[in-house]
Amino acid sequence: MTNVYVLCPDEDMPIGGVLKLYDFVDTLNCNHINSFIIHEKPRFSVTWFKNDTKVKDINSVNIQKDDLVILPEIWADKVLILWPGIRKIIYNQDSFNTFFPFSDNLQLVKTIYHHPDVVQVMVVSEYDLEVMSWLFPDKHIKRIIHGINEKLFYFCPQKKKQIAFMPRKGRQDFQFLDYLLALKNSMDGFTVSIIEKMSFEESAKMLRESAIFLSFSHKEGFGLPPAEAMACGCIVIGYHGQGGKEYFKKNLTFNIEQSDLYNYAKQVCNVIEQFRINPSSTLQIGRQASEYILKNYSCVHQENSILLAINHLIKK
Repeated sequence: MTNVYVLCPDEDMPIGGVLKLYDFVDTLNCNHINSFIIHEKPRFSVTWFKNDTKVKDINSVNIQKDDLVILPEIWADKVLILWPGIRKIIYNQDSFNTFFPFSDNLQLVKTIYHHPDVVQVMVVSEYDLEVMSWLFPDKHIKRIIHGINEKLFYFCPQKKKQIAFMPRKGRQDFQFLDYLLALKNSMDGFTVSIIEKMSFEESAKMLRESAIFLSFSHKEGFGLPPAEAMACGCIVIGYHGQGGKEYFKKNLTFNIEQSDLYNYAKQVCNVIEQFRINPSSTLQIGRQASEYILKNYSCVHQENSILLAINHLIKK
């Protein structure tokens, strides 16, 4: 029987990729496929979102020949040193990180991704599927759908005059944008709320309350925050970061070319003005964005894509 072990960084801060590794393990266990998150430190577990995920540390696992090991792309270099001869999947949640662990050693990248232990590569967006299929046309590559938790991220019509953003990326761009908006003096009572040092549930609540979300996505494999904001009915303005291109639909979001802060500021002013003149029309955009995200990026789609990717590798 196959056990699945998913390696995960010992990071207890809001990182979407870590959340999705935990989701992956939970999905497999709910479908009777024994699976564990593997951390490096003993007794380490993520606490910024609620979970009862099965967790082990790397020194306590006993890997057998029929088992399956899944490594994030940032640890792909460990393919050669961890459990030689055991089947492995590289779960590449961000193609921009593909070269990160290899210190510009392109030959080692080829060696790892074409290694006989690596039976599959998984990605999380159309963009990354194209990238990895182009780089490794002979490799078995599967797309995982990132599901948005509809119990936390859902449309709320009672919007505050609140603009939300996450500063983990794009802090400098936001500061310049903030200067432009302040000089223009057109905020019309809107305030900016920073989503930082909050629990997962607190972040979701702020998005549900916010009328606008500013996206500073940069070199993203998918980009969960703008998708979660859309699910909450926010008007999303900003960068898609490439990975989010597939859901930054023209009639549902306001896409801004990377670093075009002048047009970014103009678009924020336009949306604020639209809220003032015709708030029902902006709420309708938010409602349609929420419906689109929760239909196309549901937890059911996530579960189905995970099982489609993994079932043929599971030995009963």
